[in-house]
Amino acid sequence: SQQQQQQQQQQSRDSRDPHNHLTVEEKTKQRVRNCCLSVLGKIATEKDFTIHGGAAHGTIRCFFLGTPSKNPGSCAFVVSGHPLKQTGVLLNKAGRGEVYFDGEEKPITEVEGVKFVKELQKKNLMVSVADGLTHG
Repeated sequence: SQQQQQQQQQQSRDSRDPHNHLTVEEKTKQRVRNCCLSVLGKIATEKDFTIHGGAAHGTIRCFFLGTPSKNPGSCAFVVSGHPLKQTGVLLNKAGRGEVYFDGEEKPITEVEGVKFVKELQKKNLMVSVADGLTHG
C-alpha cells in the first residue's frame, strides 16, 4: 500500500541520518559540542592567540528591563539559569586551548577543533565540487 511505501521511505531516510536516533537533549549537546570544536579549530588555524572556555546547555530565563527602544544598545536584559553558572565553573577549569563541556570529563582541545574544521572544509569542498559538476 501507499502508506507502507511511505513508512519504508521514511525508515530508509532515518537509517541514513546518524543523529536520527538521538533525543532532543542529545542533539542539543551535539550541536553545542560541534560549535565548540568549530570555534576552537578556527581560532587555532586563523588567529595568533588561543582561547579557553566552558560550555553548558539547558533552560535559561531572560528578563527584559525597561521599555522597548529603536536605539541599539539602549535596552537591558537580565539572563539567568543553571547553564550560565555551570559555564563559569567549567571556564575556570579550562586551560589554554581547551573548552570544558557540561557532562564530559575531558576537555575539548584545539587539536580536536582543528581536525573537526579540516573535516568540514573537506566535506564542503567535496560538496562544492560535486555541485559544480552537476551545475557546470
